[in-house]
Amino acid sequence: MTDGILNNFLQFGFRFGIACCVTVAVPARGEELLEGLTTDFNLRISTDAFLQEPGSGTNRQVDDRTFRSMAVLTGDFMLPVGESLTVNASAYLRFDLPSNQQGVGTVPHRDNDSARYADFTKLNLVWETDDVDVIVGKADVKIGFAELFSPLDRFNAADVSNPMHPVRHGLWQVRGKLYADDDTFSVALFPYHTAYAGVSEDSRWRGGSSDGSFFSSTGDLTTELRSPGPANWSFLGLWEGVREGYDFLFGLYHGQGAYPVVNNRAEVLQPFGITVPHLYKIVPTTWSAMGGLSVVDGSVKYYAEGYYQWAQGDKDQDFVKGVLGVKYTDTALASRLDLNQIRMIGEFSADARTDGNREDAYPVSSSDARILPNAILCQVELEIDDTWTVILGGGYGLEFHDSTEYLRVSYKVNDDFSLKGSVTGFQGPDGTQFGRWRENDLFILEANYAF
Repeated sequence: MTDGILNNFLQFGFRFGIACCVTVAVPARGEELLEGLTTDFNLRISTDAFLQEPGSGTNRQVDDRTFRSMAVLTGDFMLPVGESLTVNASAYLRFDLPSNQQGVGTVPHRDNDSARYADFTKLNLVWETDDVDVIVGKADVKIGFAELFSPLDRFNAADVSNPMHPVRHGLWQVRGKLYADDDTFSVALFPYHTAYAGVSEDSRWRGGSSDGSFFSSTGDLTTELRSPGPANWSFLGLWEGVREGYDFLFGLYHGQGAYPVVNNRAEVLQPFGITVPHLYKIVPTTWSAMGGLSVVDGSVKYYAEGYYQWAQGDKDQDFVKGVLGVKYTDTALASRLDLNQIRMIGEFSADARTDGNREDAYPVSSSDARILPNAILCQVELEIDDTWTVILGGGYGLEFHDSTEYLRVSYKVNDDFSLKGSVTGFQGPDGTQFGRWRENDLFILEANYAF
């Protein structure tokens, strides 16, 4: 009862606080305040063209249309209210063809399982002083040093109904930052668990898996969100430091885990009184200790980051997930080749289970959902001139021998308008991250206009 009251109060407080700043403070100062409003808009139009027919390895009906298109209009808004307070918002309008979208906006503690026509990805108040920042609302938390895959960049959410065009969302939160010389200390509270759209049941991106969150077939699942209330809130503490030649971070987290598991429960089927098993997709409560280091030596950046997660109640495996990487930026060779710049990145993504034991009621662990387990990633970026850029990259899983590769070409028409084209391929056996997409090789054409 108390948890429900507190949760409802917090939801009201988020919305009321933001509404007050926008609807009360703005009229109070009229045009003078609105003169400080800054806006940035971007229109992105893209078309995906698949090179194969989908459907092998599954007995469900799959959307086999060759072309998919989408148009996304995004807007970023910043409104200063006084000397220390700022209202920030980011929102989008999106139209897919063919469409499986439904409604607008997402609601905390609900399974928003369909892509939205419109939504806020950020909506918050920021109070800033010389030494302290306080953020209240929906905001992104960006941490980590890795260039291609950052396991620490997990404190966000995403609409992945089309995995090639994910829509990143911030998390509802209350976060405070304290600045002390070259160190930053922050504490964050995340009260809500919101499930954003995954791949639809008829999507070719589901492959042979029965749920888009898992690589292999797990049976029909019912998504169960974490119950509202303080007992299920998540907490993050971070220490980030900058020193001469290197940066570092340490953190401790308690709350919603990074990946889901499957819970098998015996339920009574009424009115027959028959006991039947029912499978649920849940995200267990976990602890995580994390750290990262980035060292810059001239044109070379070396970095490492990762975390150790252990689940409460043996509902999942305990594991370590991390990345070791290096980035090299070259101008000497590029100059001899008549290029502006060459950037090369290599990473090793590691995933090690430290305790494989778990309760019998959890037959599928997060290992079937953890991306890039023990994989090598590489990318070469050729900045030909101020208008043309070519990127070639890929990844190979050492454990399951699945892989992906991509070639991307972009042309910058001017500061506001650019064109991009790419081709991406996937290989591997069933039940692997890239193997489930091996019939989804595709071309993507994209136009971006900023205004």
